[in-house]
Amino acid sequence: MSDVLMNISYSQISQYLSCPSREMYYLRGIKTPKTAALVYGSVFHKALALALKSKPYNIGDLMQPYLTGNAPDEKDWNGILTFGDNDWPVEVMTSWMEDAIKLVLDMPSRPQSTELMLSRGIKTPDGLTFNLRGVIDALWNGVLIDFKLAGRFYKVDTFQAACYAILNGGPSRFKFYVVFKEKTPRLEVQLVKEVLDQSYLDWALDRVIIPVVRSIQNGIFPANPLYQFCSKNWCPYWTSCREG
Repeated sequence: MSDVLMNISYSQISQYLSCPSREMYYLRGIKTPKTAALVYGSVFHKALALALKSKPYNIGDLMQPYLTGNAPDEKDWNGILTFGDNDWPVEVMTSWMEDAIKLVLDMPSRPQSTELMLSRGIKTPDGLTFNLRGVIDALWNGVLIDFKLAGRFYKVDTFQAACYAILNGGPSRFKFYVVFKEKTPRLEVQLVKEVLDQSYLDWALDRVIIPVVRSIQNGIFPANPLYQFCSKNWCPYWTSCREG
């Protein structure tokens, strides 16, 4: 591996834990198709961030670069957009996002900051060094907030919350604001109590984050055929993986 200090995010760690080979292909810069669900999530976050800052936004304009394959900030995307059988049409989703954003804006206050970019340098006793990085959607009344779009249910990701709490400097109040993709948007606030405990943050760093970084730096990227999305239809790296 390069001597350049490694930067790593929660999403990369999560991807490695699911299937190390996926992270290898990501690090190699292999471009892949993007699903409509991922695009909708990206557009929703961008529009919501602007709305919370009281800045003008147009969801159609934010969506257009993805529809034409020209989104400049998607460096690992090959420009191909795929729609699944359960994906809503763009026009329907655009209107739904407007209602979902209004649901968040109807809350009695505004966040102190949005899209908070954080980085923390970490060094282990044996000399492993790296930067943990992440973007927290909002800091709201002293609480770290991450917005999610979900279908019928959402399982709280305590490890994601732990990564952000570590970036925030220690035990933190953390909530997921989950907007469920129902005919009428429904907002549910879920508090993650685990990240109020320093011992849980220590476990996440020592037993998950550091081992993953060490494996990546050592070039350990085994495929995980038991991964639930290990198929041609679900994994964008499936063909590359099969061809070796």
